[in-house]
Amino acid sequence: YDGLAMGKVSGQEQSPRGNRILKIPIWPQSLGISQDCMYEEHQKRLVKEQESKETKDANVEQSEEILIIAKRLPTDLHHSFQLSSVYSHYLPDSGVPEVTTCHSRSAVTVDYIFYSAARDDVTQESGAELLFSGELSLLGRLSLVTEQDLWGVNGLPNESNSSDHLPLL
Repeated sequence: YDGLAMGKVSGQEQSPRGNRILKIPIWPQSLGISQDCMYEEHQKRLVKEQESKETKDANVEQSEEILIIAKRLPTDLHHSFQLSSVYSHYLPDSGVPEVTTCHSRSAVTVDYIFYSAARDDVTQESGAELLFSGELSLLGRLSLVTEQDLWGVNGLPNESNSSDHLPLL
């Protein structure tokens, strides 16, 4: 994202103050958060612990993750949350794309709700990714709507929804 116009990343219209350019890091250094979305002190401790181990760690995934963190480029943002989107991005019966925004420039999914998917979950929905179990459980979901559905109510915003994004409940 280094050097990109903020509008290219956020999707927002050009600011009246001009087109601001993103720099690295994206947030103030005083926050102490690394490009891996971890507190820098915690990340340093993880890397040191990994380097000091003389025997192979039983948890190979964590071991590999820590080494990857230490080798990443400073221009990339990463996180180690094992999350999956609640949305399949396609309607199950027709395969038509789901959308969360629909206006004169585009109709796409830009809003997400995530959960920690179990490794052995089986899903029938195309586009759903299976990851690792965690604290956020998916209990159920409703399908989103299609671009055609939204144009049927004059796109977004409209008389019923003042935002150009659907409310995700």
